[in-house]
Amino acid sequence: MEFYELSALKNTVSIEYHSLQNDPDAHATPSAEPPTLRKKTQIQAIVGELVKGEKLDHNMAGRDSMHLRFIDPSGKSMNVYLQEPRDDSSGKIYARMGAYCYRVDQQALQKALNTSGIPWEMMI
Repeated sequence: MEFYELSALKNTVSIEYHSLQNDPDAHATPSAEPPTLRKKTQIQAIVGELVKGEKLDHNMAGRDSMHLRFIDPSGKSMNVYLQEPRDDSSGKIYARMGAYCYRVDQQALQKALNTSGIPWEMMI
């Protein structure tokens, strides 16, 4: 199990991504060449919204919708699974990072993803 805080994402140099909406059993690496975001300002906008997240005491029940893999300068990857809450209509989404779970503002994250070219529609 991975153990890292959201602040570990601040050194990200690229983000690989794919939807899990239509394939909840998809492997964390869907292909040899997954779609990848490399533009620093767009990466920082996404990370900025994630680091505002509220750390929860335990993982929450949610449906995996999107996998984001954050790559740091050394090549280390950090997996973040965005999950749609099953029983929460508060406008939040869960970001699960290994053993940790964070509650994140859905609209702000949606805007950052869409602006960066990662279509929120992948999650629908």
